[in-house]
Amino acid sequence: MAGGGGLIPVPGQMFLGVPAVAALANNKCSAFAGTLMASLRLWRRGLLVWRDVRLPVLAAFVASASGAWLLKSLDPSFVEGFIPYVLLAIAGYFALATKLKLPRFACPPAVVVLAMAVGGGYDGFFGPGTGSIMLALLMLVTQQTITQATVLVKACNGASNLAALLVFAPSVLVIWPVVACLLVGQLAGGWIGAILVERHAERVARPLVIVVSLAMALRLLWINLASGAGI
Repeated sequence: MAGGGGLIPVPGQMFLGVPAVAALANNKCSAFAGTLMASLRLWRRGLLVWRDVRLPVLAAFVASASGAWLLKSLDPSFVEGFIPYVLLAIAGYFALATKLKLPRFACPPAVVVLAMAVGGGYDGFFGPGTGSIMLALLMLVTQQTITQATVLVKACNGASNLAALLVFAPSVLVIWPVVACLLVGQLAGGWIGAILVERHAERVARPLVIVVSLAMALRLLWINLASGAGI
């Protein structure tokens, strides 16, 4: 109902004892399934034309791979420390997104490529909320309709997911039994969520993202404070 599902599995794995970097790696190795299937469906229906999206898609792929390599090189304790603040920022973004009336610009294609590179870099490094961030950037720098922008975002998000998968799959960080569970959950949750949205449950999607992000962030902050205080 509310995005690609990264906001719940990443902190959810951490609650169950999976290290932060491994949780992100596991999520990246499962997230590609949904975006890849969506992109394939759009391509088969003729809505996704490769020659129109190849440069933004390539930019998202390269930037995501770079972000994933950066994540692998960081101290896991640092990653665990910043995740709650990213979740708080995502909650704030979704809370304010409908209230912000930003002007839209007809920017040159190079700016679109840069925007998708920014989104791809974020996806490779962290991930949750990437689709919404890419869509917001695209709607800001183009005059495209929401349908046209969504098609491009799906292709770029699929590329960024694939790049992160290729970086993390060979590493020892990935816990494959967890990835298998995430894949089953994503397929089941995506199917159920799509049915609920069709039945007009989209009115709860934005509040759901905000509540989940805040709850996860506060929980992780408490865990960090408690461990630092020896509680």
